[in-house]
Amino acid sequence: MKRTTAAGLALGLWVAALQAAELRFGRFFSDRMVLQRDKPAVIRGFAEAGAAVEVAFAGQRKTAVADAGGQWFVTLDPLPADAEPRRLTATAGGATVALQDVLVGDVFWFARQTSIDVALGSREEGRRAAAAYGSAPRFRAVTIRTVPAAEPQSDLAEGATAGWTPVDGAAALRLSAAAFYLGRDLSASNRVPVGIVDLNLGPAFPI
Repeated sequence: MKRTTAAGLALGLWVAALQAAELRFGRFFSDRMVLQRDKPAVIRGFAEAGAAVEVAFAGQRKTAVADAGGQWFVTLDPLPADAEPRRLTATAGGATVALQDVLVGDVFWFARQTSIDVALGSREEGRRAAAAYGSAPRFRAVTIRTVPAAEPQSDLAEGATAGWTPVDGAAALRLSAAAFYLGRDLSASNRVPVGIVDLNLGPAFPI
């Protein structure tokens, strides 16, 4: 029994080490995301400790070295708004990971308490608005579920988000109503890509 327990522990530690060394972006970053225009954009991720990481996007190449905990970040120079889908890559050693269909525009964090947490699809008026909306490739959103933690975290919890998605009628139903109307109106009036970070802070979070 002791040998089995020791073997299981060793296997668990080995798997954890492999996961920590895996080259990846932070969970906030995904295909179809929007980066903020006209501001430096911080890109974060993980790799083997000490690994040299190169990030490439829109003609820029930035480098970083993963720290002892395997974390790395680079800062992209400010970029103008652009609705052309681009590829964001990170390379370390012989490994490359890539995010597809990345736009540059205006990103808004919609942090809300439960008191205004009304999904668009929960009301008949909202369902009609979603059906009438259709789709707009320049309007993207990501929903993040908050996970309690006793101290600051280096990444979103696994399962806290399903990633960024273009907002069509079906996706709109899952957004908070206020976030949908804000993103819809801004993307129509500004003529640039709009990203909404739809974040539910819970009932006890002070604003």
